Amino acid sequence: MKRLEQIFTGNVDTATLKVKQLNGETYLVGPVVMAKEIVMNKVLYRAKELKASVPHWNGRPVVVGHPKTEDGEFKTANDPDVLEAQGIGMIFNTSFATKTKKLKSECWLNVNSLKKFENVEKVVANGEMLEVSTSLYLEAEEAVGTFNNRDYEFIGYNYKPDHLAILDGEIGACSVEDGAGFPRANEELTDNELSSYEKMHILGQAVRKKFSTSDSGAYLADVYDA
Repeated sequence: MKRLEQIFTGNVDTATLKVKQLNGETYLVGPVVMAKEIVMNKVLYRAKELKASVPHWNGRPVVVGHPKTEDGEFKTANDPDVLEAQGIGMIFNTSFATKTKKLKSECWLNVNSLKKFENVEKVVANGEMLEVSTSLYLEAEEAVGTFNNRDYEFIGYNYKPDHLAILDGEIGACSVEDGAGFPRANEELTDNELSSYEKMHILGQAVRKKFSTSDSGAYLADVYDA
């Protein structure tokens, strides 16, 4: 088997975060769907492996951007220097939803740490959407196949979580449409059902991509049912 570092990406909706206290510090807390049974980067992530990884996610750090070496290679976030420079919180209360085959957790963002990252703090203050990305190590067995119309070349085993990253200005690949995202308060949503906020976010991205220019920015004002 090969040992790989893999990145899952999703979204953070900061509009419904709750304020909580931990060890005298103030945190903004909300639910996050970190991953689901899916093919990502040619690797099949199976439900039973995601379920087995649940206890290893709790306490993993939340950082702004994936930490990298001077050569641009990804590295662990579990390092004092990385946490000092990029640390912004932790994830807790991880679980696996058998019905929807989704890996869920809570994202705890330290209010004082947010002050170091002006762009992220602004998005949180405005209740807007943030992109997130989970980093993990795994063992990959070569196996060619197709799952949900996505081809894969490996099956992943023995997931070892490292961190959750807030992506400042980047777009995630496993997004709201894939069933990931933060927060996902309604557990009864199916993979094809989206909240009004999520529909507005997806349509807004499409509008900005098609109509925004270097001289002006386009945005979506509202969405109405037909």
